[in-house]
Amino acid sequence: MEQFEQKFKDDAADLIKTLEEDLLLLKHNPNDKKISESIFRTIHTLKGAGAMFGYENISKMSHDIEGIYSLIQEEKLKASEEIIKLTFNAIDFYKYFLEHKIITDTKDKSKFDNFLIAINNLAGKNNYTENNTFENITNTEKTYYIKFTPKADFEERGINLFGIFDELETLGTVERFDRETKPENNPNDVFFYLFWEIILSTDKDISEVEEMFIFFENQAEIIKLKDGNLFTCEEFIEKIENLKDTQKLIDIEELKNIDSCKTAEPEKNKNTDINDFNIRKKDENITTFSKYKTASIRVSSEKLDELMNLVSEFITTKATIDIIAQKHEIKELEGVSEKLENLVKKFQENALTIRLVPLRNMLIDIERLIISLGKKLGKNVSFVSQGTETELDKSIIDNLSEPIIHIIRNSIDHGIETEEERIAKGKSPQGQIKFIAFHSAGNVFIQIHDDGCGVNLEKIRKKAVSKGLLSPKDRPSKAELYNFIFYPGFSTTKSLTDVSGRGMGMDIVKQKIQELRGDVEVNSEKDLGTYITLKLPVTLSIIDTLHIIIGKRDLLIPSYLVVNLHTVKNSEILQENKSILEINNEPMPILNLIKKYGLEGEKPEFIKIVVVKFKDKNYGLIVSDIIGAHQAVLKPLGEVFNKQETFSGASILGNGKIALILNTNKLIPNIK
Repeated sequence: MEQFEQKFKDDAADLIKTLEEDLLLLKHNPNDKKISESIFRTIHTLKGAGAMFGYENISKMSHDIEGIYSLIQEEKLKASEEIIKLTFNAIDFYKYFLEHKIITDTKDKSKFDNFLIAINNLAGKNNYTENNTFENITNTEKTYYIKFTPKADFEERGINLFGIFDELETLGTVERFDRETKPENNPNDVFFYLFWEIILSTDKDISEVEEMFIFFENQAEIIKLKDGNLFTCEEFIEKIENLKDTQKLIDIEELKNIDSCKTAEPEKNKNTDINDFNIRKKDENITTFSKYKTASIRVSSEKLDELMNLVSEFITTKATIDIIAQKHEIKELEGVSEKLENLVKKFQENALTIRLVPLRNMLIDIERLIISLGKKLGKNVSFVSQGTETELDKSIIDNLSEPIIHIIRNSIDHGIETEEERIAKGKSPQGQIKFIAFHSAGNVFIQIHDDGCGVNLEKIRKKAVSKGLLSPKDRPSKAELYNFIFYPGFSTTKSLTDVSGRGMGMDIVKQKIQELRGDVEVNSEKDLGTYITLKLPVTLSIIDTLHIIIGKRDLLIPSYLVVNLHTVKNSEILQENKSILEINNEPMPILNLIKKYGLEGEKPEFIKIVVVKFKDKNYGLIVSDIIGAHQAVLKPLGEVFNKQETFSGASILGNGKIALILNTNKLIPNIK
């Protein structure tokens, strides 16, 4: 049964993605009956599937929303902005229920109840606003009080204490209060410093609740408070909310004496703030699920990762055959190796293609963000996208949403002007944000452009001077001034807002892009807007590297960082430990990796230098030997190496040896 439920969740996620796309279309075409029909069918499918697999909240909510779109089809209602907003709220509830199935938080439960009331009010029904007495809304549910006082020996007995709480949540709605106790107040033979008070609403009998504590004999006191679900009661919700974040014990008799239960409902025709129904927390990103339905099969990320591991083994085996063929001069084997190389390339290309995901999958949430922030800030903003079929590795897209969302927040908050300001400048009242993606030279470029006020370079220069990053006499270039935007804590904004200026700064944006082996650039013109360009690799799984030797150790440097290679005499400059070396008449900071890792031996007549780029400057790395190009399949280093930053991964060479990948972005700042 579990595998069928997972199939339902996967299909439901696809339906939700389709629903989001249709809603965005309906927003711009509210009279298009084909779009509203599609929405109706999607919701109807969710209703039936939810009921089949026990997702009662999904089924109930879908039934009520379906009624609204049925009225739209009958032309008794129009697809108003309020209906579209409520349906977007429904999407957030759908996503929540796919993850949690039931609501355990009392505030969120109240939001959901009010949400259902708002839907029915829109449809002209009053099922949820009249005669909501305790008895006629709760049916067979019962509410229990549980005092759980475990002994400290539960770990010795191999019992997962918090597993009990997880099991309780499968029975119904739960609210748990963590309490501290003292040895003199603890009745147990073995003192444990915590105990819990728990409120549980469920349709199960008390005997089934007692079974949850079968391994905690005489350590759980269970009392029935009331027939019915107290979590639907406004009075009950207020009482337990007052107990949160305190050590005040629950008054059982007070809860037992609740005579009637009315839901916290809006008055009929009350203009309720639709944002109140949003179950997501204030700073929580919009949850994303699988992409919409296509003519394809669904493959888990774990299987794709395993496929890449097989590609790694394939490449390593091929390299081993090359070594054997060259060592023993076996011509027949060399021929086989050439054929195998073609197969490896095709295998690798196919494996990488399977992991590629179109960028359009992340744009739905981004467009919703733009609509929401524009209204919050009182700005008229439209969104245009191009090249959304451009594909990137799934692992890159998963880590790309956060920095892109921050960039767009900045664009709306600080870039796009208000309608009045734009009209005064002779601009269109509506601002615009463009998202453009394209392939070029083996990389994917993403440009985010706003047609706002642009970046004020003079403000940046003054701020840089005030922070000691520039001298008042310095005359930096535009590119150098733009780079200050990425300095930690650097902002020209006078005041912080709830939208931007908090949390992730542009320095973290750049850091996250660099962690994806990418780069970010800024270009701007006053009153014409700002371009922020992200340069990204197509995949993180396989990279081209330069194979080097330090002492007797194999190391790899990503090829995109390597500028050129040099061989120079082991001069007195190096022997005197100078940190600057003149190469091709260019003074260059150098780092002796041989000495750094304590692998010095006999000093050769010539030394080899790998020149790498870091922040638009060249740096030299002294190495023992340069072997040549190596296509590396990346392997994680594991938890043991989490605290070090010098190496970013590892790869297996054709001879079976492990080569570590140098993180030059961390090495180079250490060059004095």
